[in-house]
Amino acid sequence: MEKKYFYKIVILKINSPELTYHSYKKLEIGSIVKVTLINHLRDGVVVEMVEEPNFETLEIKSVDEKLIFRESQLEIAKFISYYYFSITEKHSLFFTHIKTVYKNGIFFA
Repeated sequence: MEKKYFYKIVILKINSPELTYHSYKKLEIGSIVKVTLINHLRDGVVVEMVEEPNFETLEIKSVDEKLIFRESQLEIAKFISYYYFSITEKHSLFFTHIKTVYKNGIFFA
């Protein structure tokens, strides 16, 4: 059986706590992923690698290889959430911006 890696995921554009999902491949912190939440496919951000929990987790459906949050963006998002927004709102602010920038063909990694 393949090794499972477990991650805390922030689901974007909905008010939700960080949720734990698993993947069979090692992911970078800041990776943009697709996960299932209440029978809907949602965008999320990998914010932390964690130990195997004592409950079942769902598998991360896909990873966007072209988009990733940089460490500096994650730090700013964490700061913003502490003072101004919920954890999901602040990541959504960055996600909307990087998707727009990438769509317009100007992507800065």
